[in-house]
Amino acid sequence: MMSIQERRGHPRRTIQGVHVHNGVVSGKLLNFSPGGLAIETTSSLRVGALYTFRLGRPWMSFRVKGAVRWSRLARTRSGPGGEVTPIFVAGIAIESEDRP
Repeated sequence: MMSIQERRGHPRRTIQGVHVHNGVVSGKLLNFSPGGLAIETTSSLRVGALYTFRLGRPWMSFRVKGAVRWSRLARTRSGPGGEVTPIFVAGIAIESEDRP
């Protein structure tokens, strides 16, 4: 059986401290490659849907448009008041990007 890593055309790179948002959904970038990225968010993303995200750090950002290829509940997080927040991870296939 072929693993997900073996099916990818480009190796994924991890990066710390990059935030992802589109006005409704926000989260953090987990990893990226020239063809896609994985994000972590508290919102479930619809598989097949197109989203445009702004990825960035305080000194630089750019927009990426892509289709959700997969999305799953990764874990939950408990808050100080006992509330439970779902944490989702999604894979996005990049269709276009707008770099500065």
